[in-house]
Amino acid sequence: MMEDVVRMTPEQAAKRMAEFANQMQDALRSHFRPEFLNRIDDIVTFNELTISAIEPIVDIQLEEVRDRLAKRRITLDVTPAAMEHLAIDGFDPVYGARPLKRLIQRQVVDRIAAEVISGKLFDGSHVLIDIGPEGDYSCRIEGPMRLDGDIAAELDDLIADLDGED
Repeated sequence: MMEDVVRMTPEQAAKRMAEFANQMQDALRSHFRPEFLNRIDDIVTFNELTISAIEPIVDIQLEEVRDRLAKRRITLDVTPAAMEHLAIDGFDPVYGARPLKRLIQRQVVDRIAAEVISGKLFDGSHVLIDIGPEGDYSCRIEGPMRLDGDIAAELDDLIADLDGED
């Protein structure tokens, strides 16, 4: 409807919007009692969510995840392919962007949490979310690695020996 209104003159657009508002009021009156309608202050109508409109929402949702990870100095990147998959998989014409938040929780946050629990992801690491060859989401860890106690001790001894040679 909005595309049609954009192509109209201002007078035609105002008339069309008024007709739409009247149709909306008639529909509400046919379903709800006047006592209920009297309690409603305003009615806001929205345009249908499109797939192109959900892409910025993916960015916003991922920025929230990045903010949470930043507390542990963990950075997050999502490849363009994964961004596109999140937008497509998280889009629902009926429910809008609501499924997107659950999808990001399952496919991004839960994967990162599993890496932390398994001991593969540490503070200061970098996480890359991508799409694998089978079309599934993948989580790649880059960055600091923890050394076991023996290797760490040997490394400390080697550094001490090198410092003593100067």
